[in-house]
Amino acid sequence: MKRILRFLCIALMLFSLQNAHALQPLRAPDGSAPRALLVVSGDYSVYQKMLQAIARGLDQLQIIDNGNVPIPLGTEDVAPVWHWLAENAGGDQIRFLEDGIYDYQWGRVNEAEVTKSLLERLKKKDAELIIVMGTPACRIAIANVTDIPMLTYASTNAVTSGLVKSAQDSGQDNVHALIEPNRFVRQVKIFKEIFGFQRLGFAYMVGQEHQYELTAVSKTCQKMDVDFFTCTYAGDPKDLSKTLDRALACVTHLYETNEVDALILPHYNRPPTRKGDLPDYLIQHGIPTFSVSSSQDFVAEGLLMGLDNSNLNEQGMFEANVLKEMLRGVKPRNINQIYSPQRTLVVNLTTAMLLGWNIPFDLFSSIGAVYKYHER
Repeated sequence: MKRILRFLCIALMLFSLQNAHALQPLRAPDGSAPRALLVVSGDYSVYQKMLQAIARGLDQLQIIDNGNVPIPLGTEDVAPVWHWLAENAGGDQIRFLEDGIYDYQWGRVNEAEVTKSLLERLKKKDAELIIVMGTPACRIAIANVTDIPMLTYASTNAVTSGLVKSAQDSGQDNVHALIEPNRFVRQVKIFKEIFGFQRLGFAYMVGQEHQYELTAVSKTCQKMDVDFFTCTYAGDPKDLSKTLDRALACVTHLYETNEVDALILPHYNRPPTRKGDLPDYLIQHGIPTFSVSSSQDFVAEGLLMGLDNSNLNEQGMFEANVLKEMLRGVKPRNINQIYSPQRTLVVNLTTAMLLGWNIPFDLFSSIGAVYKYHER
C-alpha cells in the first residue's frame, strides 16, 4: 500500500510540474479573444498586400471566418484593410480592433506623440497582440514594448538592421521577425548572372546603411570581381519631390562620376505624379536596374527587373502560422523566424525594349510576372 501511495504521489508531482509548464492560450482578461493592434511606418501597398495574405492564411487555418479582404483602389493606406478585418474577419480566436491603428506616416507626424499614445493604451491592458509593419515602426515598437507578443514584418533584413539578435533568436521574448537569409546578396548574384556588369551602383537614403546587407553585398562583389559603389541621399518625409530630386542626383553621381554600368535600388520615396522620373533617367542612359525591395511596384513603374513579390500567399501563411503559435501561448522568441521562399523574376518588357535588351530564351522559365507597359 505504501508503495502504491508513493507511486501516486510521484505521479501527481510529475503531472503538476507538466501542467505548470503547459501553454496558456492568449486571451483577453475577460477570457474573450485576444485583441490585436496594428503599428505601421506609413502608407505602402506591400503592407496592404501582406496584411491581406496574412488574413487569407488565418482563414485557411480556421482562425478567422473570412479572410477575403479586398485591396482598396487608389490608395496605399493600410487602414481600409485593417478596418475591413475588424468588421468582417469574424471568429472567436482573434479580434482586430477598429481603432487599433498607429501610423507613423513616414515621419510626417510627431513620432513621440504616436508612440506615447500607443504606450498609454497598452498600459490600460487594451490589447494582447501587436502586428508591426515597416522597419521604422518595428524599431520603435521593439524598443518600447517588451511584454506583449509582437509579429514584426519589414522588407529589410531584420538582423543587419539591428531589429533582432540573429536569424535564430530575436533576442526579446515578445518579438518575432520574419528572416529571409541573404536576400539582397542573392539578388545581386542573380543580377550579375544575367547582365555580367563590372561596375555596380547602389543608391539609398541616409540611415539605411544596415538594412540592406551592404557589407555582405560588398564582399560578394569583390568575389565576383565587380567594383561596388554606393551613394546616399537625405530623405525629407514632408517633401517627397525634394527626396526624389536627391535620389536622382545620387544616381546621376553614380553614373557620371563612378561610371557604373548597372544599378540596384531599394525602396525610394516619390510623389504619385513623378513615378516615372527615375526609371526614365535610367532608361535614357541605358542603365539596367534591379529593384531589391518591393520589386513589383517599382518594376511596374519602369525599373527593369526584380524578384516577384506579387503573390504573398506563401509568406502570409508563414506569418499566419506564427500568429497561430502566439495564440496558443508560445513565446514569439521561441517560434522559427527563418523563411526561405523560391522566388521568380518580374520584368518590365517596355523597359527591356527601350534598353535594347533581348531576354535570353533560357531565362523565361525563371520569370513569374511581366509588365508590358509603364504603369504610372
